[in-house]
Amino acid sequence: KTAQLIEMLRRPKGATLEEVMARFGWQIHTTRALMSAGGSLTKKHGITVISEKVDDVRTYRIAR
Repeated sequence: KTAQLIEMLRRPKGATLEEVMARFGWQIHTTRALMSAGGSLTKKHGITVISEKVDDVRTYRIAR
């Protein structure tokens, strides 16, 4: 699942919480925690996730 999530976050526009939650069946708090600065993407994989809010839609993507 981690590889699939990373693939979603590598898309040019990233992924929304709703997309990630729908794809994996996760609850919102689980999804946010995973992508936070203290989450496993950062701690275990050394990946920096950028959070952006455009027109009331928050998206997450991997910093390039």
